[in-house]
Amino acid sequence: MHYPQHQRTLVSLAVASACAMLGSPAAAQQAAPAATEEVQTVTVTGFRSSLEKSINLKRAAIATRDSIVAEDIGKFPEQNIADALVRLPGVEVEKDGNSNEGQRIRLRGLGAEYTVTTFNGAPVRATSAGAIGSASREFNYDVFPSELFGRVDIYKSPLAELEEGGVAGVVDLQSPRPFDQKGRVIRFSGAVTNNSKSGANDPRGHVLLSNTWGNWGALVSVARSKANNANAGFQSTGTYNSFNQRFTPGNFPYSWNMADPRSNLNGLTLSQLHDGIMPRFLRVASTNNVRERLGFTTSVQYKTPTLDVSWDTLSSRLKDDTKNNYLNFPINGATQALALIPLGLRVDANNNLQGTIGNVRMSTNALTGKTDTDFKYNALNGKYKVTDKLRVSGQLAANQSFAWKNNATTTAEAFDPAKRHDLTFDTTDPLFPDLSTNRDLLDPTLYTNFAYTGGYQTEKDEQKIIKLATEYDYGFWGVEARVKVGLSQVKSSKEARGFAGGALLNNLVIPGVGPFGTATAAQKATFGQAQLVPNDQNNIHVGGTMPQSWLTFGKTFIYDTLDALNQNRNSPANLGGTFDAVETVNAIFLQSDFEKQVFGRALRTNFGVRYVETNSDVDNYVNVAGVQTPTNRKSKYTNTLPSATFAYDLTEDLVLRGSWGKTIKRSSISAIARAFNVPNGGDLIV
Repeated sequence: MHYPQHQRTLVSLAVASACAMLGSPAAAQQAAPAATEEVQTVTVTGFRSSLEKSINLKRAAIATRDSIVAEDIGKFPEQNIADALVRLPGVEVEKDGNSNEGQRIRLRGLGAEYTVTTFNGAPVRATSAGAIGSASREFNYDVFPSELFGRVDIYKSPLAELEEGGVAGVVDLQSPRPFDQKGRVIRFSGAVTNNSKSGANDPRGHVLLSNTWGNWGALVSVARSKANNANAGFQSTGTYNSFNQRFTPGNFPYSWNMADPRSNLNGLTLSQLHDGIMPRFLRVASTNNVRERLGFTTSVQYKTPTLDVSWDTLSSRLKDDTKNNYLNFPINGATQALALIPLGLRVDANNNLQGTIGNVRMSTNALTGKTDTDFKYNALNGKYKVTDKLRVSGQLAANQSFAWKNNATTTAEAFDPAKRHDLTFDTTDPLFPDLSTNRDLLDPTLYTNFAYTGGYQTEKDEQKIIKLATEYDYGFWGVEARVKVGLSQVKSSKEARGFAGGALLNNLVIPGVGPFGTATAAQKATFGQAQLVPNDQNNIHVGGTMPQSWLTFGKTFIYDTLDALNQNRNSPANLGGTFDAVETVNAIFLQSDFEKQVFGRALRTNFGVRYVETNSDVDNYVNVAGVQTPTNRKSKYTNTLPSATFAYDLTEDLVLRGSWGKTIKRSSISAIARAFNVPNGGDLIV
């Protein structure tokens, strides 16, 4: 079949000279001829070439497809693949909350779980950062340096040859190969950026070496980066409630102490006070995140006019270290002896209460998290041209992703009624409000209650892929046609493990006293107050009059004294979050492309059908009479997935497309493999 080919030609030397003067990345392949020669071909490279290739790929496709092509081999336009894909229509990015890097993508308004991601056609899974432990099918793009890829295709129309499961679409990431650019290629880049919040200098570097010798070629590419991100601000977390909550108050009720001698309505009526809205929390947040990413890819390729074989590998590792410091003034739960005292409040135009309230509790949290994802991919790809009309292709691929996450949260709370706060706030500007207290936040004696929660989780994904396909060109009645038949098997496994380390603080031995958990309240207070340090993240430079520092637990206490990482890792297993799931998908497909001139314009169509058999085998634990009991469950189901697409060139620059198809979205692995549970018996919705 003949798909449109678009070339750029210049009719005169003057035009070529003008391009050169503009400084565009265009270079003539031959020496400049005499001005009398009329036609010369110019090869366009760099960013302009990238855009041209992307447009041509989209124009030539029968189905709805968008592409991003690297400016040159190993030079993708963005630092993050997910962030780069936002350039395309219908693509949204889900960012990691701590690093602000693109992590997952949404296609056409559907969640990340409705998108399938492949490497060179082989399905892959990888998880990172806060997503570890969710046991989902989503793919986290932030694990990989963007320099490891040369092209990304997004298919928004169902095709029989594509992996099923992508209701929103299929994203195919393609790694570079030596014959993408013949000859010797040496490319390197380096950059240092400064983060004004963290004050850190973040390095980034990439080296690519590629060469071809006759029919053989080899490529290696290495990329490394480090980023130190910081942010700070105000959070009014949770719901907004009033005393006269018109719906169920849920877990966030509060009340007013009107009997206190200091109570002052400041001109408000009792009805206005009770109807006024308060946030669940008034919180100042400070976050620091350090990310290190190292990746490399290799390719060995043998290519002749009839045979193209490549062995491609890709490996990447992402380490993430985060610390969040929170200063909290909770409004929820302020009832009975904890009831709030109005000390001078007003109601703004949005019915929000502003001003001063008394008897406010205060707490500080130090949330630390360490994550590590190690991904490896190997694939043997081959294409053989049997005749001018018959071609055979095959793929053997395997990938593995192992990720772990450690969470540790330490809390210090001012619970003593005699040391509660008079809190003055004005949240008229919700981003940069005014917030102040009558207490010295660096006074350790304010903090009398201490707590710890934490845990360790792992996820291991493995996939093994076998694919074989045959293409044959044929024709009838002036129609050019191509038929493709293929079969594949994808065997995927996921292992999820959870470990609960909530007893670390209670088991910690206080010198001369004994375990923290058995110490007296006074002994706990004395020990805990001695461990507190001023906010160790000096990055709170925001508007308003919010507190700049307070006492909290530092990393030294969390990772050295408590030894949170090792202790969590060696804690008792949380069997409710532990399972092994194996899913084997066998598929066979048949599809045919057709092309014919209709009214002098090309009409291209595709019809196909995919038959899929899915087998699941799950080992998990179920709570039976309070005992976690191992169970095994198996299932099997089949699907027949037809599809049809067309593309008609209305004009040289306008293409009309249409598609129809049937596909599936498999349930989340966690929904399939985890035992059923109700997180909160008081919830109205499960």
